[in-house]
Amino acid sequence: VGTALVDMYAKCGCIETAVEVFEKLTRRNVFSWAALIGGYAAYGYAREAIMCLDRMEREDAIKPDSVVLLGVLAACAHGGFLQEGRSMLDNMESRYGITPKHEHYSCIVDLMCRAGRLDGALDLIEKMPMKPLASVWGALLNGCRTHKNVELGEL
Repeated sequence: VGTALVDMYAKCGCIETAVEVFEKLTRRNVFSWAALIGGYAAYGYAREAIMCLDRMEREDAIKPDSVVLLGVLAACAHGGFLQEGRSMLDNMESRYGITPKHEHYSCIVDLMCRAGRLDGALDLIEKMPMKPLASVWGALLNGCRTHKNVELGEL
């Protein structure tokens, strides 16, 4: 019930209330952490979302799953934390044993495009170990639109 409340408050944008409920949980798990991180990421608390990953491992000895890491990558994208996001993607497999999926790549492409690194985003797409889906290309196209790069958008 506690995790559902954290998730509900976080999704509604009531971040302070979500944090209050979260901090009162007697047992926190990967789902409660994912709910809090997702709320932080969605409502502009990028630094807090990133710090939650550290707290999750340090305080509760819980390893993140792909959903938690997606939330952290989304926070990096919204907060403009290029180095942190790129490092997270590059080390997901070695540090957490999680193979990045399309949605993880989409977040980093979005992050790179927001930072104006369109060529770097295209390079990342071309080096993906799987065929990019529409979500990945959509992130690049959105970046091309934002930065008015018609040439790259027509590739």
